[in-house]
Amino acid sequence: MFRKTICSRLPQLSALLITLLGWSFYQTTASATECGTVNFETPRVFDVGGTPGRIALDDFNRDGKPDMAVTSPDSSYVAVFLGDGTGNFSAPSILAAGAFSVPVSTGDFNQDGKKDLAVGSHDGYVWIYLGDGSGGFTGPSLFQDTEDGGDAYDIAVGDFNQDGKTDLAIGHLFTGLDILLGNGTGGFSSPIAYLLGEGPVSVETNDFNNDGKTDLLTSNAQGGNTSILIANGSGGFTVSDLSLPSNAVIGDFNSDAKSDLLVGNADGSNSLFLGDGLGGFTESSSFAGGIGQAVDLNGDGRLDLIVGSEDSIAVRLGNGTGGFTQPSNDFPAGSHNVDVVTGDLNNDGKPDVITANYFSNTVSVLLNSTVVPVLAINPLFDTSKAWKIGKTIPIKLQVVGCGGNNLSTPTLAVTAFDLRLVGGATAATVVDSGNANPDYNFRYIGDTGGSYIFNLSTKGLSAGTYALAFYVGSNHSSSYAVRFEVK
Repeated sequence: MFRKTICSRLPQLSALLITLLGWSFYQTTASATECGTVNFETPRVFDVGGTPGRIALDDFNRDGKPDMAVTSPDSSYVAVFLGDGTGNFSAPSILAAGAFSVPVSTGDFNQDGKKDLAVGSHDGYVWIYLGDGSGGFTGPSLFQDTEDGGDAYDIAVGDFNQDGKTDLAIGHLFTGLDILLGNGTGGFSSPIAYLLGEGPVSVETNDFNNDGKTDLLTSNAQGGNTSILIANGSGGFTVSDLSLPSNAVIGDFNSDAKSDLLVGNADGSNSLFLGDGLGGFTESSSFAGGIGQAVDLNGDGRLDLIVGSEDSIAVRLGNGTGGFTQPSNDFPAGSHNVDVVTGDLNNDGKPDVITANYFSNTVSVLLNSTVVPVLAINPLFDTSKAWKIGKTIPIKLQVVGCGGNNLSTPTLAVTAFDLRLVGGATAATVVDSGNANPDYNFRYIGDTGGSYIFNLSTKGLSAGTYALAFYVGSNHSSSYAVRFEVK
């Protein structure tokens, strides 16, 4: 008999075939001490030329590498930097914009498959630049974004009326929120106003009630509160005041697949409000320390927080149940951070950090150098049993992250690609019994906190010990395997 199998991670298929000749399988339990400690490289600094405002990341020249657009409010322009996929950027090209242009967002506004820009201003218009797919832009075309004055401060992009065309939600510092419905050719409707006098300075999209429609959350500077806008799917919204301070961060902080809110209170404390998946929230806990953008920095499947300060950032690691560590040692960034965004700038699968440094007229790129722990596989079928030839083996398993937390979700694909005798050089055919798993994909099931199953047919196999290899997610440079015996 063989020892109980959990997993083996291999860098590539060739290594898999070599290792199978003498594969060692073992029980693995990830512990908290194995979780990656977050680190960043020394910041790479890029000159904006003027005071930076907001940063938007996207692929403007369609080379698969992230680029960035940075507004300069005091200079009334947008600087476009093209990325090389290593964390470096070209010298910027400059697009003239409106007076005191702060917010910038991206989308395909004319449905040509190329990324465009929407830039807000204090002149009452949103400036639309259409991308040429090579990193350049034409325009701008101007559309009135409010009937109550200018002062655009944030822009969210989404399809609010479910017509397949991109719309805009623009928050204004001293007035309200305005919805502009896109026509699919780069044009937009007259603004539809909400939250007049509330001053929404942050606008975020989410589906809070899981009805497939794009809802909005705003943090309101003038009202001193947070509002949730539940979409009706026709471009309209039902507005509710959540009676929360005007500083909220969205994320699934307790790993229940429902959107929660972290709120910064006036006394410097933070409160966690757990979402019910229907658009409601209940306060769960309060704790000290700052809040910021929510992202998984160390690959453990739990949301962490990036907390910005005057000239640095700090990290708070999430525990997946709604708690966070105290802020880490500060990582130097730049002078007076006014925006912090994340994205994988060097294509290594880890989120990097970009800060807009108002007093130094620069942006800083902090590449994530965290050593991300490998995943583990938790088998939920009897690996000690010798299965009779001709029978179906229900290969059931979970994907486990750092700290032992279950990462299995409907959106994380597990795909089989190789079956062979351990020590053998010839692959056997992977046969799905009953065709319940098309395209070699494991089927996600919701029991045991989330798991996967592949009903593997043993018809045509000879007796012996086999290994079924599979990929987890879209990263096919690494693979995993479970081992079983047939007789």
